[in-house]
Parts: sequence; structure tokens; C-alpha cells
Amino acid sequence: NHTPAPNTSMESVPKPNKSVDLFIRIGSWRFPISVLIVFASTIAFLWLIIPLFDPGPPINSDIGVHYSAIACYLQGDHWNLQTAWCNHGQAGLARFSRYAVVHAYVTVFLSWFMPLEVAFKVMMVLGFLLLPTASYFFLSWLGYPLAGAIAFTIFAFEPGGVNWGGYWLHFVVGGFINSMATGFSLLTIFCILWMLSSPSYARVILTSGIGAVYFLSHPSSALW
Repeated sequence: NHTPAPNTSMESVPKPNKSVDLFIRIGSWRFPISVLIVFASTIAFLWLIIPLFDPGPPINSDIGVHYSAIACYLQGDHWNLQTAWCNHGQAGLARFSRYAVVHAYVTVFLSWFMPLEVAFKVMMVLGFLLLPTASYFFLSWLGYPLAGAIAFTIFAFEPGGVNWGGYWLHFVVGGFINSMATGFSLLTIFCILWMLSSPSYARVILTSGIGAVYFLSHPSSALW
């Protein structure tokens, strides 16, 4: 008897499941509950972090050193942030000038359109939100948007809980950079699965690029 050869093509890579979500009806409109949860959580989060945007640059703990490293770079004539000298505390050390590359350069870009202290704080919030946002989209792509919405809520609010003493302490010690790196890790995993589900040169290039950004966003988190 002839035994057919096993299917070893990329088509055997599992595809995402059909989306499982609940809906709420308002009149003739139907809204996914997952989207409503994410929307409400985002509004509540933005309201809770308003004190982060009080006037003045951040000067406490790790966050002040990150800010000083970028400020020195913008005030000097160096083209490379990682080689720019800064004598503000430990800001000139490689520990603070060479490991949060993505956060630093995006902050520099944003500073072209707004004051540096505002750009720095905006990037803090964007970096922090990458983890809950990536969790939501990753689980939604797998077919579990409601689970993704719950993950979004947990990751958005847990660092601001009583165990941290509010969001400020989390941001002061640079936790937003770890959140950003973890978010990029989920994006990298998503891109790998997406690439394997339907291989193409474009998807390979995009996956490689996201993986590189993931490593540069916080190398110690990536290695861990």
C-alpha cells in the first residue's frame, strides 16, 4: 500500500482561530465588548497619569538620568547619542546612554515638534502603553479579543496600583522602558507567526526589523 508523504509545507502552520467576542447592542448599533473595555481603560489610564505632565523636567532616580543624557545630546555637537558626553550624574555612562536606544531617538524626534520635557513624557506614556496594546492585538489576532482586552486592562493599571504607590514611582525607576521592550517581544512573536503563516520576502524583512527594534529597545530585557 502506498503511504502518502507527510505535509511539511508552510501551509501546515496553524492559522488564527475565529474571533471569539461578545457584543452589546445600543439601538441599531452593535459594539464589541472588547473594544469598549479597551476604550474605557485607555480613558481612565490617561486621566490617572495627568500628574506626570506637571511642569518641569523629570529629575528623580533613573528617569532623570535618561532625560539628562538626551538633553546633553541635543545641546552638544555629537551626531551619535551613544557617544555623546554628559556630566550630569551617571548620564554619561554607557549604562544609561547606550541601552534605551529606541526610546532615546524617538524622544529626540518628538522634540523637533514640542519641548523636550513634553516629548520625553509623551514617549514615556507611549512606551508604557506598547505592552497592553501589543497584548490586545496579539490575542485578538489569535482569536481571543476579549482575553486581549482583559490583558490590556491588567497591564495598563497594575503598575499604577498601591503596590507601586501610583504610576509616578513606576515611571521614575524606568519601568516604562521594560514595558516597551516586553511589548516589542510580543510584536516579534506575532510577526514570526504571521510570517510562517504565509511566507514572503516582505514579511521576513519586516519580522527581522521588528526583532532588531525589540533588541535595541532594551537589550538586557531582550537577553533575559
